[in-house]
Amino acid sequence: MVESIYVDSNAFILPVIGENSKRANGATSLLRMIDAERAEAFTSVLSWDEVRWIVTKVLGKADGAAAGRKLLGFPHLHLVEANSAVMSAASRCWSGTP
Repeated sequence: MVESIYVDSNAFILPVIGENSKRANGATSLLRMIDAERAEAFTSVLSWDEVRWIVTKVLGKADGAAAGRKLLGFPHLHLVEANSAVMSAASRCWSGTP
């Protein structure tokens, strides 16, 4: 069975901005794992804006737009809506209540 994982926006940001760190290398490995369908990946729709905004601030508007498009087209990545029901379920998960 394939593992389901939540992917934070940093996994998309760090490799794009060229950070040379253990975290960026780990993010690149994670993205390759998702691309190879070794994990079912989920991220919030809000990740798009965060990726686009940070990459734009660091590298410029064209790169920010390209990073946003790349996230939207990333294979095997499911976008999860950000609404009160999702936030409540996430809160229950973190608190350990059903």
